[in-house]
Amino acid sequence: MKKLSKIFAVVLVLAMALSMLPMGAAAAADTLTLDFTTLTGSGSEITSGALELFQGCASTTGLTAVSLTKIYNGAGSGGNTAAAPNATGMLKTGTGSANGEIVLTFAKKVTKVEILCHDFYKVSSSYPNNTNQVAVNNSTPVLAPYTSEVTFGTMTFDLTTASENVDIDITNTTGAKGRILIKSIKVTFEEGSTQTTGTTAAGTTAAAGTTAAAGTTGATSATTGKTGDTTSIVGMTSVMVLAVTALAALVIGKKRMF
Repeated sequence: MKKLSKIFAVVLVLAMALSMLPMGAAAAADTLTLDFTTLTGSGSEITSGALELFQGCASTTGLTAVSLTKIYNGAGSGGNTAAAPNATGMLKTGTGSANGEIVLTFAKKVTKVEILCHDFYKVSSSYPNNTNQVAVNNSTPVLAPYTSEVTFGTMTFDLTTASENVDIDITNTTGAKGRILIKSIKVTFEEGSTQTTGTTAAGTTAAAGTTAAAGTTGATSATTGKTGDTTSIVGMTSVMVLAVTALAALVIGKKRMF
């Protein structure tokens, strides 16, 4: 009888210890990526069918509306100093006399936006300084990545107010001619956000800082993403199962003793 009691105590302690162990990583962030590298246009303006075009580039469902101002399918021309003259697999924003704007609406609220992009031009004697900049939901504009090697970089904007609407404005410090090249746009949805109907006013974003990485300068964020609840239901269930098993063994042992 004493032996069974000791076994029960040991099993119970082991079960409690097991429940304290991590039972798996937190759930992955809910994201959607618009990958424009599959586009085949060489510089034509997108004037119709924008939603269908963008949905065809999306990694999952959730994009519900697209509004474009001076956005082109492909890099188009730009002379010897252009970053990617006539290249396909990307969007070009703006012209030499007009800014570009992309407004995206999603079924869930967005908390972060990541844009893989490069300035329309590369560093050269003709264009020694970058003047094209990006803002998301009225954030402080940040200069786009700009290199002589045309190294695309990721600009990250954390929204201070989660919103279904993402307004990407490309401007220029010297006038209305904001031009950059975009290979992809990735959004992270608010944890626990559910699909909604209709739209809400776009929230504002925190000013994105700058960093030098791989020869580029772009917006970056040092914040960490949200993680899921790490409480393990499996661990708690294990405690109950093992405890009941041990108790049953103890009861059976008692009966055999009499």
